[in-house]
Amino acid sequence: MREESYDFFKYFEDYIKYEKSVETEWNVPTYKNECMFDKRLYAPNLNELEVICAKFKCFHNSLFYSFSSDNKHNEYVQYLNFWVNYQLKDNKSLSTTVDSFYDNVKDISYTFDRKKKLEGNIYNISDEQFTNMKYLYDLYRNFYEILIINKVPTNKNNCLEYSQKCVKTYEDAIQKCPDDNTIFCQSLNVFKGKYEGINKKGSLKNCKENDLPPLPEYKAPTVDIRTSLEGQLSSMEQSDQTEHPSIPYFSYVIGFTGSFIGIFFTLLILYK
Repeated sequence: MREESYDFFKYFEDYIKYEKSVETEWNVPTYKNECMFDKRLYAPNLNELEVICAKFKCFHNSLFYSFSSDNKHNEYVQYLNFWVNYQLKDNKSLSTTVDSFYDNVKDISYTFDRKKKLEGNIYNISDEQFTNMKYLYDLYRNFYEILIINKVPTNKNNCLEYSQKCVKTYEDAIQKCPDDNTIFCQSLNVFKGKYEGINKKGSLKNCKENDLPPLPEYKAPTVDIRTSLEGQLSSMEQSDQTEHPSIPYFSYVIGFTGSFIGIFFTLLILYK
């Protein structure tokens, strides 16, 4: 299993901004006409897959043709791969794999990705790595909303709503990090640094709150030792009774026989 990099989240503001624009710009012939999937193969989910295809191409063009510099393109490709995985895996009604979906997009879209930037870079992400990416995505998505409030004030200016979501997601994610020796845990630390960077006086100028709730630290799972031991002893007793159900009966018989023999010899001595 390849070890994924999460560095592409450093450009999260670009991704989220263009994701929002994709929702209103994908539904045009430029993108839809070359997303006609084979009805015989994809009849149950044909419309959903064609919509994902059109959005995928729209998102691709927004990212790669809206900037003059190429220095971000490698990270953009990595994010697009996550995006495709997210669209297909989070929809339980879709059984199409990422590889199959991308192969079909290439087959029916002759003008798409002519520079081959995506070639070999759109693939199925393992479940564990995908879960890690979703944690980071949720964190940065809510963090982005806090940044937007501080750039452009709204009627609500409720930063607390988004910061609480960050705290909850971070609390779940950090449980995978008893230490910081994995790429994912280091990526969580990067996010924590960004979050703490705006959580100070002067940075939250449009928020109702003066400061945001802090992100939690890792906490080792706690166990009630006494309850655990009692459970183990009870389990052992049940196991012992199951394996040796006749032991109490034989103990009774042997005890009774021994007592009878003792009384007999005592009476015999007294008789003499």
